[in-house]
Amino acid sequence: MGPKRALESSARLDPPVNAGGTDSATEPRLMSKPKVGFLGAGYIAGVHAAILTRDERVEVAAVYDIKKRQAVRLAQSVGASVAHSVAEV
Repeated sequence: MGPKRALESSARLDPPVNAGGTDSATEPRLMSKPKVGFLGAGYIAGVHAAILTRDERVEVAAVYDIKKRQAVRLAQSVGASVAHSVAEV
C-alpha cells in the first residue's frame, strides 16, 4: 500500500467534524456503567463484589440480605447502598 492509499484509508476512518454544534450521529457516546446489585451478602457475594469493584466498567450499586448486618457490611466494603427489599435492588 503506497502513502497516498494509506492517507485515503485513514481519512475514511476519522469521524466527520461538525463545526456548527453537536450532532448525535457523529458525537461519541459515553456509555454509563452497568449497575450490579446483590441479593444475598454471604461469602460468595463478597468474592464477586470485591472482583467487580476493581473493574472500572461496573458499579456495585446495592446489596440486600435478609440479615441486615451482613448487607450493611458488604455494602460498606464496596461503596454500595443497602437495599431494604428485593424490589429496591
